[in-house]
Amino acid sequence: MAQDGVIFEVRGNSVDAYRSFGGKTSIYGGSLPITCVADAAAIGGTAIDMTGPTTRSLSFPGLNNIPETAQFSANMCVSFGYTGAPAATRGLWQMSSGQGTGFAYMLGIWHDTSARIRAFLRNNNGQVIASVNFATLLPTFGQYYDVTVTMGGSTAANSFKLYIDTVVGQATPGTSSPINMTQAYREVSLGGGPLATATDIKVSEFSVWGNTIILPASVMLESGMGALNGMSRTSFVAASLLDGSIYTNLGISLALNTGSWTFAGVGYTGTYVAPGASSVLNTVSYGIGTTGTYAPVAATAVINTVSFGLGTTGTIVLPAAGDVRDQTTYGPSATITGTLQAGGGTTTVIGTNLSFLGFGNTKLGG
Repeated sequence: MAQDGVIFEVRGNSVDAYRSFGGKTSIYGGSLPITCVADAAAIGGTAIDMTGPTTRSLSFPGLNNIPETAQFSANMCVSFGYTGAPAATRGLWQMSSGQGTGFAYMLGIWHDTSARIRAFLRNNNGQVIASVNFATLLPTFGQYYDVTVTMGGSTAANSFKLYIDTVVGQATPGTSSPINMTQAYREVSLGGGPLATATDIKVSEFSVWGNTIILPASVMLESGMGALNGMSRTSFVAASLLDGSIYTNLGISLALNTGSWTFAGVGYTGTYVAPGASSVLNTVSYGIGTTGTYAPVAATAVINTVSFGLGTTGTIVLPAAGDVRDQTTYGPSATITGTLQAGGGTTTVIGTNLSFLGFGNTKLGG
């Protein structure tokens, strides 16, 4: 599956994803359900409410909802339920190996008691490749901020970046990230996580770009090119509505007998047998780069009472049996015998075994 551009998008008007490739339905963690509330400061006028502070998270299936390579970008448009530094570390979001707040995550973003935005990143071998204290953020209660992360997927200098309203902080991962790092993530969740189970935020939008390093100062929004700059932004990131969890089993009779697939955990193998090239007209291409080799006969080689091919009828006109010498077979599979005799007619015998003028066994007639 190509994963260029926005692959996952949550908006403040629903606790389910607006755009997802691997399942849009969320599961909440903690003791309180998570709802959407009216908020005039949020993009679109509503936000996902996870204020508290309390242990809360909103989790979505991972795998196809997260990047297929270790190069990606993510942005959360978020407001805080407090001003300045929190009394305890508050979680923002994470991609992790499990669901809810009780699993060790591989990538986590949170706000600590020194008002720093922090990031922690492991690869799929469990190695810590970045543990970073990024820039200080002293939020104003109710104001929205765009917190953007971009990951280059390598040990290149400053390839791990975090922006707050387009202002960048950056770090250099200590080890290289395997290309399949993110495919070990079984969920993506908003709010609390293992090192910061409590959260106290509202979410206006959360976006993930696959195989893409964005520049927050120049991003395609629904209103056109613009910046991820918090309260100054009034338009969502450009993303089309998609529920990738809706799919239909192909059916074995429509799939080649050389192909196999898994649907809802059940394995299937196709039963359709492709024709050989010798069974397909030489003017027809089919399959993957195959052209038929069967050369059809011309109409002039087919009897005019026979239809063949696609609406074609032969043009050969057979003679009548009376026009073909007797005892001569002809036509389709030599099933017709001629009746024409020498001389153009029939021979008549007018006498047998007669005695005439002393000559016995004389036959008169031809």
